[in-house]
Amino acid sequence: MIMKKKLKSKKIWIYFALLAAPSHSYANDGAGEAFTKDMTSTKNIEVPIYNFPGSWIELGNLGISKYSQVDGNHRCSNLTLCGYTAVRVNGGTSGNKGAYYRMKLEASPVTVSSNGINFVFSVYFKGSPYLTWQERNINNNRNWFHTIYVPVNSIGSSAGSTTNYSQNLNPSGVCGSLSGCTYGATTYFTSGGDAYLALKVPENLAAGTYQFSDVEVLSLWQQSNNATWLNRYEAKATVKISGTIKLPNRCYFSSSQNNINFSDVKINSNNGSLETKDFKLLTTCRGIQVNVKQYLTVSSDVNDYIKVFSYDEEGNKALGFAMQIAQQGLSSKEPDCDARSESLNKFNSEYLIRTIPASSYQAFEDTVKFSLCKFSVPASKYIGAHNIPIKIISRWES
Repeated sequence: MIMKKKLKSKKIWIYFALLAAPSHSYANDGAGEAFTKDMTSTKNIEVPIYNFPGSWIELGNLGISKYSQVDGNHRCSNLTLCGYTAVRVNGGTSGNKGAYYRMKLEASPVTVSSNGINFVFSVYFKGSPYLTWQERNINNNRNWFHTIYVPVNSIGSSAGSTTNYSQNLNPSGVCGSLSGCTYGATTYFTSGGDAYLALKVPENLAAGTYQFSDVEVLSLWQQSNNATWLNRYEAKATVKISGTIKLPNRCYFSSSQNNINFSDVKINSNNGSLETKDFKLLTTCRGIQVNVKQYLTVSSDVNDYIKVFSYDEEGNKALGFAMQIAQQGLSSKEPDCDARSESLNKFNSEYLIRTIPASSYQAFEDTVKFSLCKFSVPASKYIGAHNIPIKIISRWES
């Protein structure tokens, strides 16, 4: 005889997408131009069941592209996560400076609420990044490349930390044209440390699927202005994430067994229990924050004490199974082929087997005992091997 079990899924997936936002324009002053280019990245993440509420999960490298300092990068041509600003400056003499430049790189933990559950996303760097301010006199297409180093004390280097760096730089170019010049500023990542994304497991963890959209996790801001500040343009390139999070059940159960095999039944065997077998179940709970009730059901197509699978020539039950749930640490009876009262022994009945207190980790081993019961001689059509499916279902409730 073979009896099968049904187990709950043990794998959990996070899907999130880093969506490319369209280029943005900003309200600015005077003569000039501003826009941004953002990045796109998609990841599928499997989250281990052992991550506790309050812990951080690294979701991997954000994949911010880095570019060499070349003339073709002007105006963010074919670049991602890039900002561009341009303003008119006065000319006439070699003393008239080009456009002045300011920049700021920011990434702070951000909390997002979905279906009453708070998630925290964090971007941090593994190593200091280098950026480039590409200064360009558009009148004569001359470029100057300024390397911007973000020091260690200005970057967030672990999940939950903050990156906040700003710098003001003077132009290298001048404007000798009597009619003035237009100076463009392009900002992009060049080399150095990579940015990583992390997710904080919520404290009030509840299994389910959660959605979030357009969550800003990193920004790269810049501004260009002329000497009198009459012409001033700014732009902010952002990384925004959208997607779906699937959170796991914090309790699950499993078994090293897939079936139970009983010995052959002899026609002349005495009625009653012929053989009893044990089916072991392991329940594991990790990082639960409240008390959890565990219920167990031995499911079948009957709501009775006996799961009958063969009958005699008169249509009376001949062979069947009796069962008994045996909880860890508690004494238990053997399955009763003649049961008349209910005591963790009825198919299709749900039983509360324990209340699990809040804890970081707990495990329990329970047993479901099955007895092969004989009541009479099976009819000839029932002679032979039988595979009897039986589902064992665990449910948790807080």
